[in-house]
Amino acid sequence: MDIVDELIKKVQKELQKIKVQTLGKTGTVTSYKQRDKRQKSAQLESETAKQSISKNSSELKEAIKGKFSDKLSDTFEKQKQMLDNI
Repeated sequence: MDIVDELIKKVQKELQKIKVQTLGKTGTVTSYKQRDKRQKSAQLESETAKQSISKNSSELKEAIKGKFSDKLSDTFEKQKQMLDNI
């Protein structure tokens, strides 16, 4: 009976190891999925912001003339470049 008990204990320990490994892998997969979802969301927001900046820049350039218009255009261009780097 001692041998059987030892074998049962070994099997139980191995099962516990497998359970812990499975939980760890599941957590890792979930973490990667969440990170990927956040990255896609951030990229979508960045694209939306760039489109909005482009639209506003062209509309303001038509409405405002002179040096201030040029300065606004430069500022919007810098913001678009900053969003490209995100």
